Amino acid sequence: MHSGRLISLFLLGNGLFLSLAGAQSPADLREHHAFFDQQSSNYQDWLVESGIGQVLKVEHLKLTKDSVFLYLAFVDSDFDYQLNALHALQDTIRKKSVHTLEEKLFYKAIFFLEIPNDRLVIQLFDNYNIGSSVLFWQAIMFKDGSVSVRESGAKPILKIINISGISISEEGNQVRDNISGEVSKPRLFEEIYQFFKNKYQGSDCEGLTPRVLLRESGRRLWIQVDNLCKEALYEQTNNVLCRILNRLQLPSCNTIRRERFHFKVDYDKIEQGGELIIEIDGEYSTNTLLGYGQYQKMDYRFMDYFQVYADVLVEDLKKAIGNNRH
Repeated sequence: MHSGRLISLFLLGNGLFLSLAGAQSPADLREHHAFFDQQSSNYQDWLVESGIGQVLKVEHLKLTKDSVFLYLAFVDSDFDYQLNALHALQDTIRKKSVHTLEEKLFYKAIFFLEIPNDRLVIQLFDNYNIGSSVLFWQAIMFKDGSVSVRESGAKPILKIINISGISISEEGNQVRDNISGEVSKPRLFEEIYQFFKNKYQGSDCEGLTPRVLLRESGRRLWIQVDNLCKEALYEQTNNVLCRILNRLQLPSCNTIRRERFHFKVDYDKIEQGGELIIEIDGEYSTNTLLGYGQYQKMDYRFMDYFQVYADVLVEDLKKAIGNNRH
């Protein structure tokens, strides 16, 4: 290290990160392209060694006179898998460390590149294909004394159901007690799971058979419902060609978008009972005459529909939980 640098230490996870907050940078960073290229390669090695490289990789590095732009990409090309893997990685790091994934990415890059915090911007895009629309973008930078994250793209809708007069029993094996108002978490989660099964299983939309999958039931509940249509995107209709083919009783034709939803439920105690915190994530798949496309996140184009769907569904769930208590 050169003398005169002010070094800030950040303890992230099990490793020590050095932030050269007051480092003396060259007058023109572009003059040191070879150094930065080598360090970005070393950063890629760290991604792999840390396990983050299972989800993210270095795409390329761009230099201006005063700044370094480090571009990251997803390892997998499937958009649905990309975001699910990113969210899982964020959750894992959040549980194990006082720092976020974004902070780890930023401060480790500062360590390798040896530049002041305000000279670095990390950007992540879901794809770098010319002519393709960008469905997800994230920028990590240093602002007002801390790491700042800007993001665009589809985000889950959060809903909260207040359950007055009922609490989760600590033992976890209690059945509902009409006097004390206690219920075990497994029992409450089972009621919610049954609500989704009753609502969707056996229904049919343009030949689709919905599936209700229990992905997780422990600390939290995670239910996935596939093969839906006209739920959030209720105004969808078959295109003209499909309607003609169907009238002629030819092989079934369906161009209505399929929908898929993830419902993640957590329970928090509050003074007068409890709260169900429900995260609702919506996806859609464009159908063609040749078959179904891949699921994509419901982006800003569908958010009004998605919000109405979430509002109605949560009210129905609230009524179902209330009825089970009497």
